[in-house]
Amino acid sequence: MIIGEAVTLNIDSNLIFIKGEDKTASVESYRYDQSRRMVYITYESNYGRLKEYPYSSANVYISKNPKIIALDERIALKNGTFLSGAIKIQHFGQYCRVIYKTDYQEVVRASEIQIVESALRIKATKDRFEYLKQIAEKTGLVVNGSNILAKSYARIGIVREDSVLAAFLSGKYEEKKTTASAPIVYPFGFNLSQKKAIDNALNHRISIIEGPPGTGKTQTILNIIANAVMRGESVAVVSSNNSATANVLEKLKKYGVDFVAAPLGNSANKEAFIESQNPDLPDMSKWKEEANDLTVMRRDELSLHGMLNLQNELSAITEEQSTLEKEYAHFTDYYKTLVFQGNLPRFSDRTSAAKI
Repeated sequence: MIIGEAVTLNIDSNLIFIKGEDKTASVESYRYDQSRRMVYITYESNYGRLKEYPYSSANVYISKNPKIIALDERIALKNGTFLSGAIKIQHFGQYCRVIYKTDYQEVVRASEIQIVESALRIKATKDRFEYLKQIAEKTGLVVNGSNILAKSYARIGIVREDSVLAAFLSGKYEEKKTTASAPIVYPFGFNLSQKKAIDNALNHRISIIEGPPGTGKTQTILNIIANAVMRGESVAVVSSNNSATANVLEKLKKYGVDFVAAPLGNSANKEAFIESQNPDLPDMSKWKEEANDLTVMRRDELSLHGMLNLQNELSAITEEQSTLEKEYAHFTDYYKTLVFQGNLPRFSDRTSAAKI
């Protein structure tokens, strides 16, 4: 029987998962019994006593000497969400321990963590960013002695290398690739030009949608939000005036889906949002079933596109018909004012229009 020596645990350089749970903080030491394929874990009780428990090695995951990833010039994402306040990651193979500046720690699967480098680590990119900061300091709007634009620049410590700003600073812009597994939906109604605007917005990293009032820009924004939420993404709706963002929230409320949105900005908005929360949410189980039927959605999307083309053709023909009817009415009124001597000439059906 081969029994290894007990290893005293150092929480900073060890990770122990027992039956799928992180037990590192409560383990005093551990040792292996290779012949029996057992691991003996010693815990320290609340009374300072030590007690050893045997576990099958299949139920114990132990990793030592992690790879340390400092987050000074990079950021960490967990399932695509930015881990605010994270300063370091200890990579233990299958798992990662995330350490925050508040000393809080959490252990997650390594597959859930994505490390994104800062574009500012490249000198040329950083120089361009610093140039923009200097322009902001010279030309930014000053309110109550504070330069608003310069203050915003000062808060940016990291520029994600996969961001549009990084592409602008580096001069290397790549189009976003369309994902075949994510068909586009239009739950808030649309026409052909709005459909094109939505498709462009979802398939390009930068998209500008413009049009006069009443052309359906807010409706287009709602459809973009719907597709982003279905894809598990987040959306920030920002504007230079509060009425524009309030209009979007009002439309979401009209359709009964305003629970997906949170008004942000000043602290008063945040407090009002938290206080107005309703614990009763609609039953969304059917929504998910419908969203999962990708084949039907793609078929419907193609069908809708064909219908919209026909609708546009019909509109063009209707407009042409209306123009001809108006022209005919004007001609009839004009014809009544004419005075003719004798009978009007008669033309056979075979007389060409050019001759007439």
